[in-house]
Amino acid sequence: MTLIKSNDTSLDILKAAAILLVVNSHLDEFYPIPQLGTGGMFGNELFFFVSGYGLFLSFDKKAEPLWQWLKRRLARIYEPLFVVVTFLVLVGHFQIHTLSDFFWLYIVSKVYWFLPAIMAFYLPIYFVMSRLKTKREYIYLFVVISIVYILLFSIFAEKTAWITENFNVQTSVVVPLRMIYYFGTMALGVYMARYQSKTFGSNYDIVFLLLSAAAYYLFVASLGRFVPFQLQIIDRVPAAAFLVFAFRAARHPTVNRVIIENFGGMIALLAGLTLQIYLIHDYILHMDVLRSIAFPANLIVFATATVALAIMFDKIRFSGRTAAKPVPDGRLRPDQSAASPSMASEKAQ
Repeated sequence: MTLIKSNDTSLDILKAAAILLVVNSHLDEFYPIPQLGTGGMFGNELFFFVSGYGLFLSFDKKAEPLWQWLKRRLARIYEPLFVVVTFLVLVGHFQIHTLSDFFWLYIVSKVYWFLPAIMAFYLPIYFVMSRLKTKREYIYLFVVISIVYILLFSIFAEKTAWITENFNVQTSVVVPLRMIYYFGTMALGVYMARYQSKTFGSNYDIVFLLLSAAAYYLFVASLGRFVPFQLQIIDRVPAAAFLVFAFRAARHPTVNRVIIENFGGMIALLAGLTLQIYLIHDYILHMDVLRSIAFPANLIVFATATVALAIMFDKIRFSGRTAAKPVPDGRLRPDQSAASPSMASEKAQ
């Protein structure tokens, strides 16, 4: 099977975009217009997608027994998690008083919901990669995921508010809804790696990327006003469209070249530090000193401190994993793990 190279810059672009979107969605207090702190959903789905894509590249290059494969994946998550969380405990950001506190911080880290989510996906995604061999089988998978999602929403959700991306409303329903949707985006990444690895984007993909993002925000803004909450899961349509067109746009030859030539070093650095940035940025975000700094200097200080700490934590390791660093052409080295909250350390190696 034809594979794109492990240092494919389109994946680096998507990883960097994903971490920027996720972090930006937490910065509403830093902007003069709070609504600018958005994009978290797009960042989340990009991370799961890229993780699935990278997992398949690695699996297709070297298929491993489940236990060996799973052990390596979990180690890539738990090593940075242990390092960063231990630092945050020592500085008082997190408190551990009971064994339960330890478990929900270090083992199943509730504060970093993405990590237990992706670890829960490892077993089923291994099955998808190893057992599904045809496009038809993938279509059946996506149909089943869609049906389960629709049934869960239709039967259990109280359709009085927007819940598809809101943890604070009907949590017992929102969590499984999000898990189902994001597993679908991860499986889509596997599908695209298997069947669309030679795809190149066109100008139409850029247009449709912008239109899908606009459609998502317009639809969500209209909920409860012009569109009843009973129809809210339609927002998954432009959300999924954004994901597909983002993948294709990142592979547009001109777009890719312009981004890498002008921002290649930054893209490579962010793509290689996404897990560390994800783990540490909330600590920086809650520093009181940032509230005394005016916009946009507050964002500059925040970004500088976050990246600096992420680099420091990336250099602390117990395994032989190579630290992330850009090379002259702005690409990640082929042997880098490029860990991300999507654990895009699932890159082929």
